[in-house]
Amino acid sequence: MVSKSLLPPAGGEPATLQVAAVGQAPRNVVQVGRAYEQTSVGVAACSIEKDLAVAVQSGSAGNTVQFWVVKLSTGRVLWTRAGGGSIVASRDGQYLAESSPAAGSTTTIYGPTGVVLGHIAGATEAFSWDGSLAVQMAANGSVSVVRWRDGTVLWSGPSDGGYWSALPEPGGQRIAVSVLDPERPQTGGFPFRNIYVVGPDGQAVKLLTDVM
Repeated sequence: MVSKSLLPPAGGEPATLQVAAVGQAPRNVVQVGRAYEQTSVGVAACSIEKDLAVAVQSGSAGNTVQFWVVKLSTGRVLWTRAGGGSIVASRDGQYLAESSPAAGSTTTIYGPTGVVLGHIAGATEAFSWDGSLAVQMAANGSVSVVRWRDGTVLWSGPSDGGYWSALPEPGGQRIAVSVLDPERPQTGGFPFRNIYVVGPDGQAVKLLTDVM
């Protein structure tokens, strides 16, 4: 996402989604969102293979103000939605999870055209590489890995260890989940975290301990 000015004016200015290959000049796809000095518009997902990108306009508190699902080849906006919840996209833009800001929220999973594909409890924080699994955070901070199409909970993290972050295995189905170490409470600086790798069969390996 680019705008005309390095430092946008107070009222903001239009932002443009661009794509580029190494060694080639960027190509303008479509103008969506606005760039401001204190808020951002960015790309949540992009896939040449699926011909999709997801652009997200964020508010000053990090909340999602609006998002757009764009066809890269034509610049056509397939779907846009304004909302106050949290938006998480699969890496290829095939799935979008919208979580309500309310405590004990549920997440709605959409396809790229806005078709509702499912609902799951908790807030979605990440998808697996193929989009079949979702990392869910409950209102109390506990984490689980769920097969979202049927709601099956494949793995639940330690009940006293809060969710920190997650990353999908490139080209695979496993997800690395970072959980706060309950035995090493944070007293300042970065917290201690344990890293689990969770597979589609629900088997989890504790890969690293007390990572900062």
